[in-house]
Amino acid sequence: MRITWWTVAAIAVGLGGVVYRLQDFGRYGFWTDEAWVALTTRMSGWEQWWLALSVTPIGWAALLWPLARLGGPPEVVLRLVPLAASLATLVLAYRVGTRIAGHPVGGLAALALISSDPLSIDYAKVLKQYSAEAAVALLGLDLALRVGSGGRGLGALAAVLVGGTLVSNSQAFVAVALLVAVAASAWRRGDHHGARAAVAVLVLVAIWSGLLYVLILRPHHSPALQAYYARSFLPATDAAVLARSIATWVWSAWASVLGPIGAIAAVGAVAWRCARGGEIAVTVAMVLATLVTLLLGLSAFRLVPLTEGRVLLFCTTLLGVTGIASLVACAVAPARVERIVASLVLVLVVADVAWARAWTTLGVSSYVEDLGPLVVEMERERTPADRVLVYGPSAYVVAYYQRDVPVLLPWAGTTVGYTPRLADGITAVGGEEMAAALRRALGSGARVWFVGSRIKATDAPSIVSALGEGRLAKHDQRGNAELVLVARELD
Repeated sequence: MRITWWTVAAIAVGLGGVVYRLQDFGRYGFWTDEAWVALTTRMSGWEQWWLALSVTPIGWAALLWPLARLGGPPEVVLRLVPLAASLATLVLAYRVGTRIAGHPVGGLAALALISSDPLSIDYAKVLKQYSAEAAVALLGLDLALRVGSGGRGLGALAAVLVGGTLVSNSQAFVAVALLVAVAASAWRRGDHHGARAAVAVLVLVAIWSGLLYVLILRPHHSPALQAYYARSFLPATDAAVLARSIATWVWSAWASVLGPIGAIAAVGAVAWRCARGGEIAVTVAMVLATLVTLLLGLSAFRLVPLTEGRVLLFCTTLLGVTGIASLVACAVAPARVERIVASLVLVLVVADVAWARAWTTLGVSSYVEDLGPLVVEMERERTPADRVLVYGPSAYVVAYYQRDVPVLLPWAGTTVGYTPRLADGITAVGGEEMAAALRRALGSGARVWFVGSRIKATDAPSIVSALGEGRLAKHDQRGNAELVLVARELD
């Protein structure tokens, strides 16, 4: 392979993205949302594993199982999966950007954008599937652009779209948009056989995705989860409110990754290139139009929470890569006026995005709830006679890090559909219950441990007051987490 200056530049930019993703990687224990996923690696028996699965993609959870048995710090080993997916996203961003722009500078621009995207960086270090959703969405788009331009690869695209649903809850939406665009592209070229084949694949993926939803995802949708996302759905009751909400969301989705100037420029570039023709340009426009329309419609039916950035990381990644690459395509176009205007706009977009980035803190983890090491410390030092009080929301983290194999109990009152049954001597309490529970434990002469993380401001005063009932024997703090040991008498 011939090494060009574009290749060298891409490697340099990609390494920058890797550095940001490795900063703080594996430094902190699992926070609550990660503990929900990590618990699948500690379950005993199929029923418990199925309960712990919740709405995590089944293939994603299956990938973690063998890794958990390799040994080593789970905070590092298990997070290798989202890290690998995020690094794949960088490679695919360059590939897709180059294909759309028809020039390596398009790939370089897309790579630079995703390498420094705060949400992409954050979820490269978090034990959730969102980075994988972005990666398989870009992979599918890359194959769809090749097929949509008359190339081979419909079978590979079908395999990616079907297999991707196992690690991505959003892949079904992406599949519809890609296959509709591929079928339309084949029909425009007069390739009716190719169009029918794309429709057949669409039907296959739809059936497969429907089965996964009915058999795996739907049974894990608790009323509490629906209530949690209640304000994230598109309001469909009033036409005026609906129209404003649609405009606001479309704008914010583009702007979240490209900035306000970039959002306007990207929409204009995609529309301009589509109007000028060209299979790739038209396919890109159709993919984006279909995907956005589908997400808006499903949200109106309360199926897709539009204001949850992490859930839509796959979408903002696609919007960012296609938008910046389409703008670059205009900047390298043969027409001189188009090239000059697009180049000036591109400079403004790059400057705007660069100005908005918090470069010095870009790689610092945003999701810190470092309770795990404190639970390990407590488990190592507590005696059988000690009592442990756990701040209620922290029970999932404690369940993962406790010595005993966790046991889960079904409970529709939680967003994940279960609650952990903690080991003997460990009790989950709310802030208002702390004082009474602590007095009872101290009254029996036991030492009492308290562990908690992300303590609500409204609960903090009652917890501090309750802990004042005993003599402080130990107090350790880590990121957003507390470990306290109190006793009635001197040890």
